[in-house]
Amino acid sequence: MKRYVIRRILQLIPVLLGVSILTFFLSYLAPSDPAQILLNQMGIAPTQELLEKTREQMGLTQPVPVQYINWLGGVIHGDFGTSYKYNYPVFDVITSKLPATLKLAGAAMLLTILLALPLGILSSVYKNKLADYLIRIFSLFGISMPSFWLGLLLIYFFTYRLKLLPIISNGAAVGIILPAVTLAFSMVGKYVRQLRAAILEEIHKDYVQGAYARGVSANKILFFHVLPNVLVPIITMLGLSVGGLLGGAAIVETIFVWPGVGEMVVDAIFNRDYPLIQGYVIWMALIYVLTNLIVDIIYTMFNHEIKLQ
Repeated sequence: MKRYVIRRILQLIPVLLGVSILTFFLSYLAPSDPAQILLNQMGIAPTQELLEKTREQMGLTQPVPVQYINWLGGVIHGDFGTSYKYNYPVFDVITSKLPATLKLAGAAMLLTILLALPLGILSSVYKNKLADYLIRIFSLFGISMPSFWLGLLLIYFFTYRLKLLPIISNGAAVGIILPAVTLAFSMVGKYVRQLRAAILEEIHKDYVQGAYARGVSANKILFFHVLPNVLVPIITMLGLSVGGLLGGAAIVETIFVWPGVGEMVVDAIFNRDYPLIQGYVIWMALIYVLTNLIVDIIYTMFNHEIKLQ
């Protein structure tokens, strides 16, 4: 296990290096001038002389490969550069926004598990009955409905019509309800379908039929034999979902003005804040790879037949 973890951590190096190269060079293909954007944000009229001086101060007059090497050298030492908009180190900006995203992702994941687990079990137990049909219709809506559309509907009904919840979250406890429900809705649909299919496949296996033949109760078979075995694919989905929530909740965070990294990176894209965009992508790549590593390790805790190689 120790050798496997060390090898996987070493594999992070080429992955992050590839991500950094793509991110850095693609960001410079955007048709805009960061120096001009910076001066506009500062309220300074961008004359040609001032633009050239600002580009030189920002290191933009050097060849792009040299800029990349300088930037990469800073990243290795923990310096991701300085945000154009915030005028603070990128590391500090991201770490100041990350807690809000972690809170939102945690709430969405908790809501997903609390809803998907019982619904998936009920759907499989009552296969082809009314409860099963209703749950499958619900999960189909969850998968089909875009998150931004659901978010707007929730704002209309619960904020504009019923006036129960605030339209702007701003990190407050009550404000987490609508964005968490929006993020969880589509995930619940996916998890219910996956769980239902996995349980139905498992209960037709020989060891389950043998347990029925020995008189073991249906509930004991379901909760002590079937569910532990179907958790392996669910864990895979959980790992991917955590990475997706931490890196891809930008639209939902923007709709609900949730002060997380998703809203931050959308704002950075509009402002051509290249250092912040590059730092965000590196952080998200790191989170994705580490999440997958943790998922692989958890595999062995639920299924000892899986060997880490």
